[in-house]
Amino acid sequence: MFNMEVFMNLLSNKKFIKYVLFSFLTTFINVVLYLITCNFLTKNIIICNAVAYGASISLSFKLNFKYVYKCQTKQYKKQVLLYLFSKILSYFLDSLVLIILDKYCSILPFFEKIISNASTCVLNYIIGDKIIFKNKEIN
Repeated sequence: MFNMEVFMNLLSNKKFIKYVLFSFLTTFINVVLYLITCNFLTKNIIICNAVAYGASISLSFKLNFKYVYKCQTKQYKKQVLLYLFSKILSYFLDSLVLIILDKYCSILPFFEKIISNASTCVLNYIIGDKIIFKNKEIN
């Protein structure tokens, strides 16, 4: 059930807005790399997705760590490992959505990739906010 109050709270949350803006940037990089690898290296969508996802999550971690959650922690390695673990789970969800869209829908790869990335965006924010970067923000 859609809760308008929760939605409005998210829209007024500066941290969430920053997260979304950086997500657009990393999604753009992810999609561009995905399309380049699909068109010039291989037609295997899993390999293309792995290349694109790997590059974009590296940038995503750095942006989230420094600008969204403003972390200053001695547990950097732990956060990196948690982040990578969450992104591996997200990668499998992203790939599953890609496979389903590729197999059952007649849409362009660009739109398949946009839909698959959108399917993981909110999940990634929740995991980052509640688990990985929990209590690490400096205001």
